[in-house]
Amino acid sequence: MTDDEPPVPVEPPAGPSRRTVLKWTALGGAAAAAVGGGVWLATRDDPAPRRSAGASAKRQRVLVVVELGGGNDGLSTLVPYEDGRYHDLRPTLALDGDEVIDIGGGLGVNRRLRGVHDRGLTLLAGVGTAEPVLSHFEMLDRWAVGDPRPASSAARAKPTAPGGFGTGFLGRLCDAVGEPGALTGVSLHFGDNAPIRAAATSTVGLGDVTNNAFTDAKVAAEARDLMRAMARGRAPAHLDAARSSLTSMVDVLDAVRALPAVTATYPETDLGRQLALASRFVLGETAIRVIHVPMGVSRFDTHRTHLRKHADLMDELNDALVVFVDDLIANGVADDVLIATTSEFGRRPEEHGDGLDHGTASTMLLLGPTVAGLHGEPSSLQQLDPLDNLVASLGFDRYFATLASWLDVDPAAVLPKVDGSRAPEPVAGILRV
Repeated sequence: MTDDEPPVPVEPPAGPSRRTVLKWTALGGAAAAAVGGGVWLATRDDPAPRRSAGASAKRQRVLVVVELGGGNDGLSTLVPYEDGRYHDLRPTLALDGDEVIDIGGGLGVNRRLRGVHDRGLTLLAGVGTAEPVLSHFEMLDRWAVGDPRPASSAARAKPTAPGGFGTGFLGRLCDAVGEPGALTGVSLHFGDNAPIRAAATSTVGLGDVTNNAFTDAKVAAEARDLMRAMARGRAPAHLDAARSSLTSMVDVLDAVRALPAVTATYPETDLGRQLALASRFVLGETAIRVIHVPMGVSRFDTHRTHLRKHADLMDELNDALVVFVDDLIANGVADDVLIATTSEFGRRPEEHGDGLDHGTASTMLLLGPTVAGLHGEPSSLQQLDPLDNLVASLGFDRYFATLASWLDVDPAAVLPKVDGSRAPEPVAGILRV
């Protein structure tokens, strides 16, 4: 090259892919959008506490929602073990009397839930929607939004709750109980989480933070590539969206490290680790009021080897919840924390080989300040829908109204109106306080 020749431009490295950037952006995206990249936890020592003077004498209520992703089989959770029709539909997958905890009326709780049963398990039967579909995506959307109607319906097209349907039900609860910008809800799952998407408060998705996220070699490499690209100043445009998210992520991880240490011995399972972190948020007396705990994305989708898989899942659920409840009891906060499960649908009444296909209604579980035992009406095996699936006896919006009432939130403020005229009513008799 001569002195008269222009220099050959050197193209900068391509940098991380859009997929990598979106992964990092999703972590703090909701929080960054709400507070411009800054996330904080309000604690008793915060210079601008989110509690009113004298509020320390009365703890704030916390809602912990454990999502049984994939569609938990209600008939293997609350078992109609004395119903001949149940055994006809499931000649090989039905549970017998020695596999349940009898609660009367021919019904039994799966015996693998013995620990939580002994700690006051509450069961709400027949929960679903009057307009079911068998698509995970559609039903996950409905549960996330808090609307049992189809996403394509005209009624869904007109938002009736603050924040509209661009927010999730749990996110709207956060908006109702938190202050603008405050980190009020977390989902213990890496990435953006539709159920806790909020409009005014800050919510964020967290992965396994028992160790610093950057100790994972692949994650560390992605983070370094992302930071180098941003530092060059010539990064692709799609990296701009990640800047505030990375700030949010670092702020949240720093805040997590400041929380009190876990003193109970939780199971070495994904759910055990998630609930150990949930305990730290509760006992740290943070401003977080809603904790979303996804138990896998599709682990309860038991199309094959249902008996073995579901038994293992019930064991994992029971063992982690027992430690969590005992941890709350030992620290004197058990009456301040409501634990509730969700699942997008149940399983089909009739077995298919050694598995169960997608169904409709299911049974939800609650622990904490609740009235133990069975509530609601189990779906009849004698009167199935045209596709031979269970008919829901209770819309899940009424279940959600019950959870809202626990946080002293008017269901009308966070849920769409029934028939466009009235808010869904909480289920009476479930909550003790």
